[in-house]
Amino acid sequence: MVDTTAAGDTFTGYAVRALTLAWNAEEKGEDPARCRAILEDGIKYAVTAAALSVTRAGAAESIPHFEVVDAVVADLWDTEGNLR
Repeated sequence: MVDTTAAGDTFTGYAVRALTLAWNAEEKGEDPARCRAILEDGIKYAVTAAALSVTRAGAAESIPHFEVVDAVVADLWDTEGNLR
């Protein structure tokens, strides 16, 4: 761990993204199970992004780009939502 300054903000930002995506899916009439899956996947991204953010110093500069988080999520999580 290098710096925890932006960990909470990073988690919150990615979590809000997940909530927004799930809410938009619900508004479009998507199946509730699909909306839940969108939210659960989004929380995985939030947790992963926050974990990555503490490996770098600073605030804004430590927040990982989505593409980086996406690659790490693909490596860390299996298709059933469990850590590998």
